[in-house]
Amino acid sequence: MKLGVVALDGTKVAANAALDANRSHGSLEEEVRRMLAEAKAVDAEEDIRYGAEQRGDELPEGLGRHEDRLKRFREAKERLEREAEEEANGKKKQGRKPKVVEPISPEEAKANTTDPDSRIMKSRSGYVQGYNVQGVVSEDQIIVAIGVTQEANPSAEGQQLAPMLQILEHTLEAAGIEERPKVGLADAGYWSEANIKACSYPQMPELLIATTKSLPLSEAKGLETTEATTGARVSPRAYAQRTGPER
Repeated sequence: MKLGVVALDGTKVAANAALDANRSHGSLEEEVRRMLAEAKAVDAEEDIRYGAEQRGDELPEGLGRHEDRLKRFREAKERLEREAEEEANGKKKQGRKPKVVEPISPEEAKANTTDPDSRIMKSRSGYVQGYNVQGVVSEDQIIVAIGVTQEANPSAEGQQLAPMLQILEHTLEAAGIEERPKVGLADAGYWSEANIKACSYPQMPELLIATTKSLPLSEAKGLETTEATTGARVSPRAYAQRTGPER
């Protein structure tokens, strides 16, 4: 395995859940109320049929599945309430400042009732219900580190740089591999001053990160091919030498 140069990137992987299984908080609340009322009516009917202390020989067919579905609805509802509370309390996420976007009200926020942990992800081919999978590969295209996150915001994805380098270190250590990468590659989605500072340590590989995405063809005229397609590349150590110690 060639570990001299490694590369980090992410991709969206679909969950075993459909986009149309997403529900708003109001919809979930109404559905939970309906299901509880239905369960109460079934209990009352069984009390009349079998007696208050008896339920019959077995659970009615499909009731177990009904309870599982109710549990998933409750989990999705609780997730929306938790996120709304964090937003109201001004909980601040770490990492570079995300792009300014219109805030989503608790009423508009949605959770998936099939897989409450999954998120709506934007991919190159459209939207998928799934997860953001991060991977580090070696020169000979062997996956040496893998991570899964719920981060759907492109700006938040850049926060995965330092955690993925830590996962890489733990993976190599667990496998008994002494060699460490000397150079790490990442695209502009991982560029931020916070990332550069966080990874400017001797044990970290020399990172080459594109600082901008590809320029439009009209702006790229007259530039070298590498400059036009990748933008300038800045390594953490070069950045630290240029800016000096943090005060």
